This record gives sequence, C-alpha cells and structure tokens, in this order.
Amino acid sequence: METGPIVWQRDGTLSAMTHIPLVDPYGRRPGDPLFRSRAPKQKIYDSDATRVKASKLIQNSMITLRDTHILQTLLGVGILSRHQMQRLFWPPGTSLSTINRRLRLLTDRGILLSTTSYFDLLSDWELERCHVYGLEDVGREVLAIRARQPAARHVAYNGRYYDLLAENRLIRHHLMTSEIYTRLKEKSVRVGNELLWLNEMAAHIHDGERELVRPDAYATIWREGFADAAHLFIETDTRHTEWPKKVQSYELARSHGNWRHVLGASCFPLVLGVVPNQRAVHRVANLIQSQATSITYLLKAWPQFLAEDPYTGWFHVQGAAGEEMVKLLPDEMIAEQG
Repeated sequence: METGPIVWQRDGTLSAMTHIPLVDPYGRRPGDPLFRSRAPKQKIYDSDATRVKASKLIQNSMITLRDTHILQTLLGVGILSRHQMQRLFWPPGTSLSTINRRLRLLTDRGILLSTTSYFDLLSDWELERCHVYGLEDVGREVLAIRARQPAARHVAYNGRYYDLLAENRLIRHHLMTSEIYTRLKEKSVRVGNELLWLNEMAAHIHDGERELVRPDAYATIWREGFADAAHLFIETDTRHTEWPKKVQSYELARSHGNWRHVLGASCFPLVLGVVPNQRAVHRVANLIQSQATSITYLLKAWPQFLAEDPYTGWFHVQGAAGEEMVKLLPDEMIAEQG
C-alpha cells in the first residue's frame, strides 16, 4: 500500500501518516459493473499524449513530493479547497502567494483542475472562500505511473463523480467530506495517530456484482502499539440522505457483504454521520432507532463538527438501546501534548 500524504505539523515538522491506496484494494476497474457511476459522462482525452506528458514531468523532476501527496489526497477525497490544502501541505506562516503560485503552476501543467465557482457555497457551509481543486488528466496519469499502472483508468478514482466543470450538484457534499477528512487528519497528526482513508469508489461493499452500500468514505484511525482503533464509514448528509434506506443498506452489507475482505476489519465499522444542524441530529437518530439496527451510528451537527474536537462529542445511536455522547478513541489516543 502506498502511503502519504506528508502533512506539516504546527511546529513546522513533517509527518507522513495517512494511507490512501492508489489502486482499488479489490483490483476492480472502472469498466467493471461494480464501478457504475451515476454522475455525468466524463470527457474524453488523448491518454497516450497525456501519459507522455506526465512521464516527462516526473523524469524531469518537475513533480515534487508535496505535489504527489496533493494528488494522492485528491484521489482519496475527490476535491480540496485551497484553504484545506494550505492546512494539510504547507507549514504555518507560508504566504498565500507562495501557495497560490505552486497551485497555479500545477493547474497550468494540466495536473490540477481549478475553479472559483463555489465561493458562495463555501460561505454557506462556513468554509473559507477560495479556489477549489480537483484532479486533471495529467495528474491522474502521474498517479497511475506512481502506482505502476498502465493507464489512469486503473487508478481507484471516479473522475465523473468529482467533476468540477459540470453542473455537479454533489460539490457541496464533496467539500464537506473533504473538510471531514482534513479535520480528522489535522487531529491525527497532532496526537500521533495514523489514518487510512478510502474514497467512495474503493469503500463500497458488495455481494458478488451487487452493490449493497456505498459510503462516502471509509476511515481507520490507529496508533502503533495500541490495541484500540476506530473503524468508520463516513456519511456526509447535506439534507438529501435517505436514512431509512441507508440503514437498511448497511444492515444488508453487514449480513451479506464482503466487508472483512475489503476493509481488513474484524468487526463491522461504526457509521459516522455529519448532518446539517442539531435538529437533524435528533431527527436522524429517531429514524435510525425506528429501524432497530444492530449497527452503531455516531452523529454530529456540521457547526459543532467545525467548532469542536473531531474525535469527541459524537451522539451515539444504537437501535433502541439509547443515546449518549461518546469519543472515537480512548483518552490516551486523543490528548494533545503541550
């Protein structure tokens, strides 16, 4: 498994503690039935010419280690805002002009896509107004080369799903998911934990060729030498999640899916749901309880997620068994030093 990205800590030191597989753990391919996409048709590009360009950039040392880790994180979360990249990949105090200059260069080389179309959307969800970036053709080929794959289509990334340039109604959803990743990552770096992250394409659970559930992402948080770990399906609710249907899908996946093989987990993961507001927390909790599920759900309102420790303060729901506020991990894996 490839590892990355490198993330700057508060003291200016680097920490490489995220694991994002470049290739689908199953060996599935976008042409397979399991890779059906509900998103708009993706543009066609000259793969041979793009591959040559990506190869030359790598051979001429024009793709830095940081660039590669940016691409690898985009593979995991789909899109990132400039503010999220700033927090993940540059040390505190780096000037915006330095960051923007590098991102502009990556965009000019066809490595990244960039848009300013979502300023109002970012503001609506209490995120900083700035450019939003995704993977462009050359960037996908760079990842394919790094993963020793013959073409970008073999990399576990659904370009149609994350298309920045189309009328993509899922952009709000993607930005919230990338913010969830960013905050979990920042916290994990500060306390010395490691983070595995699978995108929706790599994390979905199936039975044969039948898809049972497709989470927005899957995350594992752990630390070397500790027995405890958090195994989490991520669900980002922008007021459109059909929770009764989602709960039934998770139950089906737990009973009939190949989740042990996909995730390498011994127990079925918790479902971590971020919902729009506190009222939605109680509404969704009631819907989950009405399904009498045996799966544990942890909920938090979006404003609280932005304001609080991402490891703590989760509203625990498990069927009709009751509710309480819980932490993702034991105290010794949560406490920040200094």
